[in-house]
Amino acid sequence: MTDNLWEEARALSLLPGGFGARRIDLWQHLLNATPSRQPSPQLDTHPDERQIKLDTDRSFVLYPVGKSKYFFIFHGRLKTFQAQRSKPRLQNELNALLTSIFRTHPKLSYFQGYHDIISVILLTLPSPLQFSCAEKLSLHRLRDSMGTSLEPVLGLLRVLRNLLRASDPEYAEILERTNPLPYPLLSSILTLLSHDMPSLPLIQHLFDFLLCREPIMVVYVCAAIILSRKPLVMKALEDEGDDGIGMIHSLLGGLSDLHTGQKEDERATFIVDTRPREELEPEDIPLPPSDDEDDVLEPPKPRISLPSLLQLSCTLYETHPPSDAALNLSNIMGPQSVVSTWSEIPENLPPDEEAELMVLRPDLIVYPYDPTEDGQETNLDRTRKWKQKGTRIITINQKTAIIGSAVFVLGVAIAVYNTREGSRKLDFTTLLSGLSIV
Repeated sequence: MTDNLWEEARALSLLPGGFGARRIDLWQHLLNATPSRQPSPQLDTHPDERQIKLDTDRSFVLYPVGKSKYFFIFHGRLKTFQAQRSKPRLQNELNALLTSIFRTHPKLSYFQGYHDIISVILLTLPSPLQFSCAEKLSLHRLRDSMGTSLEPVLGLLRVLRNLLRASDPEYAEILERTNPLPYPLLSSILTLLSHDMPSLPLIQHLFDFLLCREPIMVVYVCAAIILSRKPLVMKALEDEGDDGIGMIHSLLGGLSDLHTGQKEDERATFIVDTRPREELEPEDIPLPPSDDEDDVLEPPKPRISLPSLLQLSCTLYETHPPSDAALNLSNIMGPQSVVSTWSEIPENLPPDEEAELMVLRPDLIVYPYDPTEDGQETNLDRTRKWKQKGTRIITINQKTAIIGSAVFVLGVAIAVYNTREGSRKLDFTTLLSGLSIV
């Protein structure tokens, strides 16, 4: 792809509907995929295939299935085709696609939530492109989470925390009273928001946005989500006092408040069930994931358009780019992280075989937590300031212990997930008022 095409794709991704009918062609080029590439049928099984089967058997809960009509531009020509795809058939196709990826690249490890990401590939692209696009996405954008541990996700949460501190220090301090890291966005970072997005057109549009930008951009999107919820968090604290702190996790989690920014009859929906709702079987009607822990309803949130949220993400990126010292990115993510190895230029990407082997060196993907990454403010200064505000104090030693045991915390978060299936200053109060909220 030329530089002009990358810029054109970025501009399109900010519009309602994203890439629209150009989605298939653009995703192929953005991922540097080869349509003719297919997996070898004679490959050894992968140790994670049992878990893959368990996850694919409970997939396609959110997104509709049935008779689907595809509209896309391929090599400059508008094409359409239809396919009858029941849920069992889609689950079998997803399982076959996932196992082919891991049998082809046995050094990669499956993580629960990976199937959510690849299901978007399956539902969006024609079969000749699915394997190659899923392979490139895995090796050059998802690779950090496909090693022996999920510590790289903790690294990105540390970057997210730093971005929030740089963007809105007082709000970030409030959030850190409940968690040293923004754990409510863990599954969003891990799955590129595909586990939490409420509809297929929304996640397709978000993938449009992410695929034409560097991998770290998912952190900026998550920061934009947290910042957009600030009015809700502040109101909860005002109304409930200290009890409102316990609501922060639920206020930050979930994406049910997002909408496409289009009128209902103008949505660029590329996988739709054309049968009347009364003709659908119960299993075909899209429902939220069943969740035994969701006895308490999610707090209502004002609806926000996805394009406005993506624009806020871009503003954050321009104000606090990855090179901003406040993010401390180079001291958190290592030289073999996708944050460091990704490039718009295919020739500058590591070869696929080399990229696969990088997961064997987690020490070069993410660095251990260092207390000095908290910034220049001393523990004594922070203690004095928090005492003045009557805030519960977490000392540096306590925080080190918290972060040092974060693998355990992450394991708990993933278990919960499994049950569900200088820098320039920016006035975010003014900026958030520009979000499209209805």
